[in-house]
Amino acid sequence: GRNDFWKNGIMLWANSDPYRLLFGNGTDAVVENNKKLTGMPVGSHSLFVDTLAVYGLVTFVLLILFYYYHLSLDHLFFDHLFLMFLLCIQSLY
Repeated sequence: GRNDFWKNGIMLWANSDPYRLLFGNGTDAVVENNKKLTGMPVGSHSLFVDTLAVYGLVTFVLLILFYYYHLSLDHLFFDHLFLMFLLCIQSLY
């Protein structure tokens, strides 16, 4: 079930080389890993696990910061600026 998909995504990230720990395994990595391990070509069904495995720790931390600022502080300008930054980072992959 979903717990297995989450575990597979986290393990994919945790077993990566240092570069991929920071910057991710690429857009198809989670789907291909789940296909190999479970026979089902699906993502992890978790934005946070997918972000960590696909885009790495750097983008994961940025996502957490985005949610923190968006939910706890009402800084509309920062939210838009941060979202644009995340979209730029994502477009590199």
